[in-house]
Amino acid sequence: MKYALISKVAKITRALHENGINHRDLYICHFRLPLWVLEKQVFDDPPLFLMDLHRAQIRPNTPMRWIIKDLGALYFSSADVGLTQRDFFRFIKTYHNTDLRTVFRQSPDLWQKVQKRAKRFYRRDMRWEMPVFYTSKKTIIAHLINLDTVGGVERLYCQVINANIKDVEHHTISCRNTIASVLWRDVKKASKSIHFEKKIYVFKVPKWPVFLRKKHLNNIMQKIVPDIVIVWNNPEGFDLSLLSLKTKVFYYEHG
Repeated sequence: MKYALISKVAKITRALHENGINHRDLYICHFRLPLWVLEKQVFDDPPLFLMDLHRAQIRPNTPMRWIIKDLGALYFSSADVGLTQRDFFRFIKTYHNTDLRTVFRQSPDLWQKVQKRAKRFYRRDMRWEMPVFYTSKKTIIAHLINLDTVGGVERLYCQVINANIKDVEHHTISCRNTIASVLWRDVKKASKSIHFEKKIYVFKVPKWPVFLRKKHLNNIMQKIVPDIVIVWNNPEGFDLSLLSLKTKVFYYEHG
């Protein structure tokens, strides 16, 4: 089913550009698959429809810059749906209707420009660097929590991250400068990485000016790129604007 849909999207896009049409909003969400396809399990050759053509432009030939924009928009909007490098190459082969060697010999810079445009779209809308290809099925969770004291929340946190849930990766962000020694072993064992909001290595990040800590936390989030953020017991100073628009945020308060 996935291969058939990739082929359909590539053929529709090729038909547009070969006939002098550029969509201007060629996002994956504008392709529609009828529900009856899933009900009747028509997976080999599913019908696919392109919508929202009201901004499309028609010329004798499609300018290269609009081809790059269309393909970049399509690539950007498909970045988080689980496509692999092989899927990407399959789309390119179908779009050009030839083999990859010929594509990269005749158009060596096209797909580099498409990827550059897609990354620009992704940074603009998601505020993170775009993942080039889907490489892991793990759910990445960032936890913001104060761990300098030991209480019910802190012990529960250690139990949660040490539960050995399959395909989940935990990252600890301590909102204080230290982690209580009694918690350290459990936190270190279960965390893929440990960060401190108020210090970098052994150097403290000053409270003023405010943007320094905000910048530091932003850098941490860009390294982790979490799918989910769990805020435990309202750690002070956390700014939700630092998160990607696609990131899910959960808040837990003991009692």
